[in-house]
Order: sequence, then structure tokens, then C-alpha cells
Amino acid sequence: MLLEIENLSKSYGGQEIFQNACLTVQENSRIGLIGINGTGKSTLLHLLVGEDLPDTGRIIRRDNLQIGYLKQDCGLDSDLSIYEELKSVFSQQLALQSRLNALSHKMAKLAPESGEYAALSEEYAQAQTYFESIGGYEMDVKIQTILNGMGFGLRDKNTRVSVLSGGEKTRLSIARLLLLEPDLLILDEPTNHLDFKTLTWLEDYLSTYKNAFIIVSHDRYFLNRLATSIWEIDRGEIYTYKGNYSAYTLQKEQRREREQKEYEQKAQLAQRLQEYVDKNIVRATTAQMAKSRQKQLERLGEIKRPPKEMRACRLHFDCTGRPYKDLLDVQDVSLWVDTPQGQKELASHLDLEVKRGQKIAIIGENGIGKTTFLKAIQQLIPYRGRIHWGENAKWGYFEQQTRSLNRANTVLDELWNQNRSLPEQEIRRLLGNVLFTGEDVYKRVGDLSGGERARLVFALLMRQKYNVLILDEPTNHLDIPSKEALDKALMEFEGTVIMVSHDRYLLSRIPTHIVQMSDKGFAVFEGAYEAFAQHEREQQLKERETAQARAAAPKEEKANVSWRSRAQRSEEVRQKKRLQELEDLIAKQEEDITHLQEQMADPAVAADYQQMQKICQELEEAKNALQNDYDEWEALTLLLEGQ
Repeated sequence: MLLEIENLSKSYGGQEIFQNACLTVQENSRIGLIGINGTGKSTLLHLLVGEDLPDTGRIIRRDNLQIGYLKQDCGLDSDLSIYEELKSVFSQQLALQSRLNALSHKMAKLAPESGEYAALSEEYAQAQTYFESIGGYEMDVKIQTILNGMGFGLRDKNTRVSVLSGGEKTRLSIARLLLLEPDLLILDEPTNHLDFKTLTWLEDYLSTYKNAFIIVSHDRYFLNRLATSIWEIDRGEIYTYKGNYSAYTLQKEQRREREQKEYEQKAQLAQRLQEYVDKNIVRATTAQMAKSRQKQLERLGEIKRPPKEMRACRLHFDCTGRPYKDLLDVQDVSLWVDTPQGQKELASHLDLEVKRGQKIAIIGENGIGKTTFLKAIQQLIPYRGRIHWGENAKWGYFEQQTRSLNRANTVLDELWNQNRSLPEQEIRRLLGNVLFTGEDVYKRVGDLSGGERARLVFALLMRQKYNVLILDEPTNHLDIPSKEALDKALMEFEGTVIMVSHDRYLLSRIPTHIVQMSDKGFAVFEGAYEAFAQHEREQQLKERETAQARAAAPKEEKANVSWRSRAQRSEEVRQKKRLQELEDLIAKQEEDITHLQEQMADPAVAADYQQMQKICQELEEAKNALQNDYDEWEALTLLLEGQ
């Protein structure tokens, strides 16, 4: 057992967050922590890692328990380079590497036949064996693997962490924790800044993670794939469920039905007992029986009605004005960002036609320019090319960072300032629809959580009745009930939607078209995300089948597949020759590495410091060369398959 929670209670300002919680985390636990915003998920995490103390109860942690904790939207803040920051994870290996170097220098100054040399040689051999056992020779390979998976494969490893964007810093924080491999990994909303490729890689990585983890997430796909148990915080109680998110929804419904049935049975029993007592307590012949029923009634205690489901926000987007059918025309648009080194082009040759009533979802890798495109079509930033809106188009913009809000205003003033003609009662009704009631309307916008700010923007959008909604990651900070409310509102919206999102559940329900963005332009797919994903799978299968067929075809048939210039044919011959060279070279390197490892296991070699040092250096060089040749072989194979 890694961690045990006994009768844990916590409150702030007289408000109880949770009470008498009893939970355990085992060595192989895979826990999804859920609950609506503000229920105490982050508070529980702070308690688990020791950043806060409980009011009552205790948390028992295993001795030397290593916890890795990623706070929500909290990235690395460092003056180191990307590579230096990640390599610092391997402090034990680096310290041992320094020790090996120190021993090496000492031994170099001694005569091999001396007793001190023999003692140091033995120490060196033991340290070197341990260094290898803890992955000392694999540090760079592990770092590169994680960097590739988390979307930093093309970034210069010498880039300073301080110049990265907020999302990149968060991704680098995740990368660092994955390299650290703590006994208990705690991630608070890790998927907020991940594109589809990185998200899929992280799911694959965590599915084989050898230690325990607790993940806070509103991504139902993510939880379904990874969680084997769900913790839900609901009005001061922490409920535990076995299985993934889908299993949780079923078990929760069964629990609520069971609690309601038990309540009704107890209430009916209490009513019958009370009626009997009332009728018979004064009769001499039945008074004793009535007293017995009275005690039975007292033993039932207070019968509490199960709490109703938490109220979810009510979203509904009306639209006024009927724009032209040809709503938006984008022709040969190029986008860029300004950097200290000058303009950096993000994407070019962007062409897109949007018809009235369509719901368009733009997907693509992070940093490709999706948000930039949304700003460009609103004329908020410069661009090259043509962007033309049809008559009567009236759009509202949901910005991912909600920077359009005045953080100094109260919630009430923020909505009222933009709707001065409305009475306060109507303003409060609108705010009530997005769960701002009572004193909540006097909160400062700057003090709101990300989800609360998002709901406030939705209230503003609902009031203005736009016929086009431009949405940039609208579900990032929403809890699951709010996501479901947004899903429903967008499905019912009669206007046009142009959105950027990585929420696969949302994308499987709302879009009429998926637009995949790359640096070369747009690729448009009709249908929602599932249709796009199926198309991608079919394309990959087709490419593999084509490559296999080309490889199996007779030479004369291959020559007729397509016309190639002499230069192209010559280049293909050169590539195939290089591929064969690499395969032979890789086989030879693998044999050499095996031979070197066998030499290191020889006791006679282990006793010879200079020979051992030489072999270790050769082994390190051989492994690095092998990795480089593997990378070239893979790239060349993919290139030839695509020809």
C-alpha cells in the first residue's frame, strides 16, 4: 500500500469540503478523480502531497514514498535548456557517473599492480554494474523518447525553458514527471494542452506505466482508457467505484436508485410505526406494544432524503438575422507569428468555404495556427490572402484564455455593462442559468476559476444572439455536467459553428465537417470525428497495403506503376542501396554490442580498470550509433513506402 486516508475531513471558512473520507492507494492503482468544479479535487490533491493539512483524520504514506505532482496549468519555470531540465531528473545516475569518472582519474595515477588500484578497480566494477542496472547508459534514449512523444521531437533541445509557451511548459512538466517515474504520479488536468497525436501517445504510455497514478480529468475518453477505479467528490462525500468512467456512470445510477429505494422503504416503515404509536400509546391493552414500536422508530433515526443531482448549467444559444448561404470564403490565406528573429510562417494556402448552418471543427497539431486562424477570420490579426464574410454574419467569440473579460469587474457588472437595457432581475436570471446565484454574482472576475470564467462568457454569448459562434477550446475548463450542457446547446443551435477543439467526445457529436489543418493547408472531411478517424485508419491501411503490394510486385510491373525521371530513379536506387547498407550495419552493431556486454561480464576484464573503461566507452558509442542508424533506417523506410 502506498497511501491510506483515514477519516479525513477538511473545510474552509466554515464550508465543509469533505468529511470522514477513507481511501487507499495501492502500488498498481489507476485512479480517475472527478467531480464538478469547486467540489475539492485540488484540495484533496494538496492534502495527499502534504501541501495542506486536514482538519481531522490522517494520511499514512509509505516510507520514502516518491510522489510526482503536476498542478493544473502549471508548467516548468526554469533557466535551463529543455535537455538540461530533463537530464536533471537522473540525479542518481549523474552522481554515479561523476563517481565513476573520479575513480577513473584516481586509478589512472596508480600502478596496476598496487593494492589500492585493485581496491578501486573492484569498486569501479561494482559501481559500473549498478550504473548500468539503473539505466545510466539509457538516459539520452529515454529523454528523446519522451520528448518525441510529448511533441518536442522537432524542437532544439538547447532551447531555454523560459522562452516556451505556457502550454509547452505544461507539456514539458509532464515529460519530466514521466522520466522521474515516481511511485505515485498525480496529474491535475494533464490533457488541456495536448493535441490528438500527443494525447494518444500519453494514453499509450500511461496504459503501461508500472507505478500508481491519480489523474484529475474531464476527458471521458481518457478516463475510459486508463482508469481502473473512479473517485468522485460529491457534496462533501468521496465515493469510490470500480472500473473506468463508463462503469462509474452505471454504478452511480445504480447507487442512486438503491439509495432512493432504501429511503422510501425506511420512510414507509417509519410512517407505519408512527401511525401505530399514535393510535395505541394511550390504550392500556396496546401501550406496551406501542412503546416497543416507539423504540424501533427511534432506532431508525433521522431518515434523510438522498440529495438531488447537482444542478447543471442551462445553455441555449438563440440566433437572429439570416446570413447569406455562402457564409465565409477563405482563399489562399497565409498565417504567421512575429518572433525576435522575424516572422515565422505557421500555415499557407488555406482555402475554406463555410455554408450557413454548418458546424465546422478545426483540428491539428498544437502550434500549427488553429487559434491564429480563428483570430484572422475575425480581422483581429494581419494575414495574407482573402477572407470574406457574407452579408448579415454576426459572430461571437469564445477565446480560450477568456481575456475579453474585465477581471476587475464583478460577475454581475461584467454582464450588466454589456446589457445596460436589461433589468437586474433578468441579468440575475441569465447568471443563474450558468450557476452564478446569490452572493456569487459579486465575485470579482479575476477571482473566478477557469470553468467559472468560461460559463460567464457563455452567458454573454447567449444574450447577444449571434448567428455564428467561433469557439476556441470551449470545453477546456468545464466539468462534465457543463460539457454535457454545452454539447446539447450546440446541437440545438440553428446558426453556424466554427470551433477548435481536441475534445473527442464533443467532436463525435457536433461537427458536420472536420477540417484538418497542417502547414500546407486544410483537408476537409464530411461528418463528425468518428468518420474522420475511420477515414484516417482506412488511409493508413491503404498505404500499408500499397507498400506491401509494391514490394511484392515483379520488377517489370513496378517499372510501369508511374513514370519517373532518370534523376528520380537514380535517387530511389541510391536510397534502396543505403537502406540495405543500414540493415547490414545495424546487424553488425547489434553483434558488437552483444560482444562488448559479454566482455564486461568477464571477471578478468572487470578487474582491469583500463580495459573496462575502454569497453564502457565503446559500448556507449555503439549504442548511440545504433540509435542514430535506427532513426535513419525508419525515416528511409517510410520515404520509400510513400514513393
